[in-house]
This record gives sequence, C-alpha cells and structure tokens, in this order.
Amino acid sequence: MYQLFAQKVYDSEQLRQTLSKDDAVISATDITKATGREDALAYKLVLNPEKLGINLNTITDGDLADDEETFLANMKISDDYAKKLCESLNVNYSLIEVFSARYDYESEEIGIVCLVSIMYIETARKKQKDLMKRLFANIE
Repeated sequence: MYQLFAQKVYDSEQLRQTLSKDDAVISATDITKATGREDALAYKLVLNPEKLGINLNTITDGDLADDEETFLANMKISDDYAKKLCESLNVNYSLIEVFSARYDYESEEIGIVCLVSIMYIETARKKQKDLMKRLFANIE
C-alpha cells in the first residue's frame, strides 16, 4: 500500500522488506491495511530474543517465564530495538509507537511479537493510541 506523509509517498511493502533484512527480525508482516487510514503504516514484527541479548532461559524456564518483572524487562528491550529499527527507515513527518506484546512460541524459533505504528505527525498525537489498541485487538 502507498501511504502519504506530507508531500512524500511511502510504499509499505518496500519498508517491510527493509525491516525484514535486519538480523534480529524473524518475520515482518505488513498490516497497514488493517489501520484503515491513509496516513499510517503498521507492521507486526517477530524479533529473535537471542539477537537482542535476551537469555532464552528467561522465556522458556517455567519460573522465570512467569516472572512479570523479567517479562517487562524483555519487552522493554524489544521495544527499544524495534523503535530504533523503525527510526532507521527515515519516514519524514512521522511519530513511531512500538508495543511488544507477547512471546511467540508457535513458529520454529521463539520470538517476541512487536506491533509498530508509524503515523503522520499531525494526526498521530490524537489518533495513534487508538490505532495501536485496534491493531492489538486484531492481531490477537
């Protein structure tokens, strides 16, 4: 999908391909169409915890995996990484919001699922939180 930010048009598929080339990204899915907006880009990223420096034992070990403090620390690490990754896309006039939601045990590799919203700056201040809630509801 093509999205317009000020006077520049961005191809969401091309940006997805750029995101998926990163070593820490297991998969990148373009969910821009789910936003229903012409001024937003959205992606579901599954990040490799080992590449982020997260010990897999904190995810797979029963006691540690259930520890809320460890979970939140791991999500913070993946949030920070995904945000830096999206900032490297250099989408002008945009605000980026990232939410690391959960561990992904379904694929071959254990991953951390992140939702990314890149929105035109003028509307992002009012609408981005609602957009992230909607994306999160649709992804689950």
